[in-house]
Formats: sequence, C-alpha cells, structure tokens
Amino acid sequence: MNARLVLLEIVNTDRHRIYRNEYHPFIQALVRSAGVPCTWLSLGVPARTAATGENLYLYDPGDDDTERAAAALAGAGATHVLLNERLEAEAFERLRTGVPGARFHLLQMSPSGVIVDHLEDWLGLEFSALRAGGRLLEEAVRPDFQRVPLNDLARSIRPYPSLLLDPGCDYVRSLEGHQDFEALGAAAQEHRGCSFCINPDPRPFVPRTDPVTLALQQLAGAAETLDPALQDRDFMVRGVNLLPRIADFADALDREGVPAATFHLSTRVDRILRHEATLRQALGSLQSRGHRLHIWNMGIENHSPRENQRLNKGLSQEHLREGIRCVLRLAGEFPDGFGFGGWGYILYTPWTTPEDLRINIRELAALSPSDMGFALGSALQLLPGLPVTELAGADGLLV
Repeated sequence: MNARLVLLEIVNTDRHRIYRNEYHPFIQALVRSAGVPCTWLSLGVPARTAATGENLYLYDPGDDDTERAAAALAGAGATHVLLNERLEAEAFERLRTGVPGARFHLLQMSPSGVIVDHLEDWLGLEFSALRAGGRLLEEAVRPDFQRVPLNDLARSIRPYPSLLLDPGCDYVRSLEGHQDFEALGAAAQEHRGCSFCINPDPRPFVPRTDPVTLALQQLAGAAETLDPALQDRDFMVRGVNLLPRIADFADALDREGVPAATFHLSTRVDRILRHEATLRQALGSLQSRGHRLHIWNMGIENHSPRENQRLNKGLSQEHLREGIRCVLRLAGEFPDGFGFGGWGYILYTPWTTPEDLRINIRELAALSPSDMGFALGSALQLLPGLPVTELAGADGLLV
C-alpha cells in the first residue's frame, strides 16, 4: 500500500493547552522527504473548562465540522491519520467511516526517537538517512509549518509554532533517600524530578546540535513555510539549554537579520536567578531589534517548605523570593523586550494544612499579589502511578 499521511490537528481556543502537535512540522518534513504525501489539516474547537464537569481532554467538533474533516480526509486519500487529541466516540467513528481502511493513531507525548520508531513501523518506511546520522528528528530536518485550516476557528486561534531545542526540563533530583518516599520501595526511589511529574528522564533525548544553531535552522524553516495568515512569529520554545546561551542567541538573531519575533519559554525560578546577568545583557539587544522574550510559565508550586519538600521541587523560600523579585525587575527594566505570563502554583494537596495556606497567602501578598486569585484555585493532579499519588494512597488520602 502506498501511504498517504494526514496529520489531523485539533487546536482549541486555549493556546497553552494544545498538546502533542509540536512535532507536526518535523514529521511532515521527514515524511515528505521520504516521498510520502503528507497533508496537515487543522480543526479548531472551543476549549473545555473544568467548571462544566466535562473531560477537558476529549473534544467534540460538532456535526458540521466533523463532516468537514471527514470530507477532507477522503479528499486527501488518507491511508494513515495521526491525531493529536482524542475525539468523542461518535465524531471519531464518523471520521473512520469517511476513509474506510485508513489506520488511525493518537500521537503520544514521547521523545522524538520513540515517535520515529513508531512512524517507521506504522507507515512501512525506513528513515535510513536519519538513522545513519544518529540525530534526533528535530535536528535532522528543517520543519515544514504548512497547515490547511478546516474551519474559521482554525484560522483565528493562531497556535504557537514550536522551536524544539532540548528537553523542556532537565531537573532530575532523585527521590532516593527522601524521607517521605522511603517506605514506598524501589519504584519510587527510581523516579527523577518533581514527584508529580510524568516526564521521562530527559538525559537520553538531548540533541547534539548547538542550541543557537538549531534555533536558527528551525527559524529558517518557519521563514520558508509559516503562513502569516494562520500563525504569528510567536514561538513556543522547548529547551532548557537556550537560557544559558541567550546572549549568543540575541547576537545570532542580529547577525542573521531574523525578523522580529516573540520567544515563549518555561523555566525554573532558580535558573532565572543563575542567568540574570546574561539575561540582562541579551534583553537590551533583543528589545532594540523588536524581539521579545516571554516567560509564559514558571513553576513556584508552593511557598510552604514542607509542601515543596514533598513535591521534591528543590526550591527554598529564599529561591522563590529572590526569583520573583528578579523577574519583576527584568519586566520593569525591559518592558518591550521581556514579558511574564505568570507563576505556576500547586496550592492544595492532600496534605495541606492551615499553616501551609497562611505561608502561601503571606508570600503571595508580599511578592506577587496579582497572582493571588489564580493560586487560590490551584490544586495537585494525582495522576496514576506517580510517586506523589502512591504516597497519598499510602497515607490514606485517596477517595
């Protein structure tokens, strides 16, 4: 069978909650380079909210848009359809009947090596050039951002294009010897990072390409293929390795004459402190050239030392205080070159005490009162199999 791949992307109106589409430009470039036709279709849907009680991660496009998507799949002659989100059963079945015999698959949130392995097996291909070079997908191809919108929402949502430079987090503090998790046994002790984190150990999945070089390569792909009618030069950057090199990155953008763009990063608060001098050096250059660095999320989680210890966050109260002050200083000094979206909080956990709440309210009021409302509504997600969930079960705190 001659494969014809369709990337059916579901984008919702909350642009920070669009998942599993970051590899689409790289998959499209890779598959096309192997001679396989690939079409990237984008379907917009309203975001679901927790207040409705509905599953936030299951979407129903509605009858008209489902019919539109089914017709587009048939028109593309799809033999393989790769989804980035789950659909309600009725909508999914309508898509399947529109292209009988096509194979459907939900893209997982996996490192690119795992994704390439699956694509080879699923499509019956062998990406020999990629294998021979020993490089990860994101450094082996120049991304292709061509997308075909299927409805008005897909045109108006304008999802962030991604720059993939490195794992999004490299915090791998062990739980071994942690007093809270000692009784849970070997499985918990092997966990690395925050006790609530689902991400795998990132160290095997680090690109070998210099992050500045890799960013320029991907920006060149965006310059060639990004449709300004559908997306802005408003890039979501995945890569902890860019912040230490941010001054070199600013120089490279200047040297290459890269048009003005915004770069959204997520980082730990202690990293901002560590690289404050480098950031200050870079921000003057970025701002003068119309570029903007935007920290869209920074996980504080909890100001209570006891709660943060249990979350294995590795941040002291002083780290948090100084980090917040640092971010606010940079935002004040570089209003056009540095933006800040807000802190990430996990205020309520199964162990929260009134004293924990008092500590958090006091710190928030003193350091970041504008975030008080958001923090007061945040709670820990107890996902199955994670150490923090196992600990809650052991302490009899699950229902």
